[in-house]
Order: sequence, then structure tokens, then C-alpha cells
Amino acid sequence: MRIAVVFLTLFSTTAGLFAQSVAPQTTLQTGIEAFRAGDYQVAAPSLYAAANGFLSNEEMEKYVSSGQFETLASVETALIYLAIAQARLGNEAAARDAIARLMIAERIAPTYAGLKLDADAAEFEALTARLVPGSTLPKNASFLVAATTASPVAPPAAPPRASPAPVPEPVTVQVEAPPSDAGTERERYIEQRLAEERVKIERMFEERLAVERTAMQREADVRVAAVQRTVLAPVAMPDLVTRRDYLARLREAEGFVATRQFGRAIDHWSALMRRPGTPRDILAEAATGLYRAGAYRQAVDAFAQFGTFGRGEEDLRYYYAVALFEVGRFDEAGRELSCALPYIEVTNEVERYQAKIGAAVRG
Repeated sequence: MRIAVVFLTLFSTTAGLFAQSVAPQTTLQTGIEAFRAGDYQVAAPSLYAAANGFLSNEEMEKYVSSGQFETLASVETALIYLAIAQARLGNEAAARDAIARLMIAERIAPTYAGLKLDADAAEFEALTARLVPGSTLPKNASFLVAATTASPVAPPAAPPRASPAPVPEPVTVQVEAPPSDAGTERERYIEQRLAEERVKIERMFEERLAVERTAMQREADVRVAAVQRTVLAPVAMPDLVTRRDYLARLREAEGFVATRQFGRAIDHWSALMRRPGTPRDILAEAATGLYRAGAYRQAVDAFAQFGTFGRGEEDLRYYYAVALFEVGRFDEAGRELSCALPYIEVTNEVERYQAKIGAAVRG
């Protein structure tokens, strides 16, 4: 049995933030409703979760067995609204990533041209033309009508353009025919083959997506450089002077986490941590982000700026203790942990670190 498989994998780093019991179609509707209400902070994660839900193991099994990806139209619809929502939030890297995933989904079966879409998504094609020059997506028939009522994203002045990003050929995966006998042995065989093929496909997808991202980033760099050359005098980035500025930086860092750009997220948190005068609650968010990203040395520097931890900040003190332990400062970690323990919930993780820090201090 020969099956041509091109699998669109949406990462699951933040999947724990969403209720897995909610049907993807319901999550998609929630995301679209939030989008239409202008609440893009709610719409973006809901649309991301919906696209991820439509690519479940059950749907993958159906595709391998039948060659039909029944939820492909819903996946592409979620990605279209996700791209627009991220663009309106100012997260163009995340918007470009959603477009790239839709282009890869098209290689499973051409679906985009026939999607029935409302006028509120009409700016998608203008957005694609701006963020992904040379895109191979066809025109969508619904947008011919929607364009009369929607306001497309105005592209910037046309700078010199680089060559269009190369479009790799679809991946073909050979799958051996399963044994003819039915029953438990056949089910085990199918599960094993699915697991093996999923690993191969995910690896090939990540390699392909990396190539496409590099090409698209190169194109974006050329466009930005061309625009900058038209400016008579350089304009410095505004200083962070209002609370809105700080919150915007935190949202940008969260957007980088959502698109697996952890290095850029760490850079944002570190910049907030190093800036004199950063409000204490913003500093707490930045320090916690660094801790959860595993950037323990930067996290130690951030938590150290707290000086004396106040009542209600015992969870931050626990994070500080763990970060100190991870960089080898065992005695300090022990002191901070002993101060935090009476006021925090002792979970399995807390017990593990309590044992590890205690052993390190005694040793």
C-alpha cells in the first residue's frame, strides 16, 4: 500500500493551557467569535488550539487508513483567522508561521481555493502577499465577494524584492501493507506503523518548515532594509515609559513562546530585567518567564533584584531557590527554599527539589 503523506504538525508546547475535552469545532467557533468581537488576545490561542485539535491522532489514523483528511478545511479555516489575529496583535512572525503551515496543509489536498469564508477574512490574501512574497496559494472564490466589504491590509511601499521562497516538493512516505488477518495482531501492526511514520513525517516537516522560514525571513529582511534606507535619519526605539509599553513587551515574549522562538522570548524578558526602573510586577513576570524557559542564570539575576520578598511572593522565592540550585549555588538555594516552604503548596515537584537541594547542601 502506497500512501503519500504530508502531515501538518502544530507544536504542543502550550497545549496544556487548553481544555483537551473541548471539541476542536467548538474551539474554532469560540476563536472566530472572539476574532469578530475584536478580542484577538482570546482569538489567537483558541484558533491555535482548534487547528491543533483537528490534527489529532484519531484523524491521522483515518488519513493513513483512507487517504482522506476530513478536517483539512477546518484546519485551514483556523489558520486563516489565526494569521489575521496574530497580524493585528503585531505578531508578524506568528502570522507568517500560520501562513506557512496553511501552504503545507495545501499539499495534503488542494482545499484553500474552495473554502467558504466570510468577508471578515478577506484581508488574508493581502496579508499573505505582504508577509510571504511569491506565495503559491490560489485565489479564494469567497474573497472575490468579501473584498467589497472588508478592508485589506495595506502593503508598504514596494521595495526591491528578493527571489520568491522555494517551494519544496511534497514528501512521499512508503508504508508497507499490513497483515491480511484481522484482530489484535493487525491493530498492533497499524499502531506501530503509525508511530514510526509519525516520527519520520514530523522530522521531515520540521526540516521543511525551517527552510521555508529561513527563506521568508530573508525576504522580510530585504524589505525592511529597503524601507530603512528611505528614512533620512534613524529613529530610535521609544523608551519604556508607560505601563502599556511594559505589557506590550510581555505580550511579545508570550508570542515568541507560542511560535517556539524561545531565544527571542528570553531576550525580551532579559531586557525588561536589565532596565532600571522596571515595575516590580513586570519584573516578576519576566523572572518567572526566564525560570520556566530554563534560563536559570538570567532568572537568578532577575529574582535577585527583588531584595526582600514580600508576603504573597513565596512562589517567586521558590522559583528563585530552584534557579539557584540549577546554577550550583546550593547553600543559597537551601536558605531560600526553607523560607518559602511554609507558605507554598508542597507538590510532587516541590518535594523532588526539596530532596535534591537538601542532598546538595548536606553533600
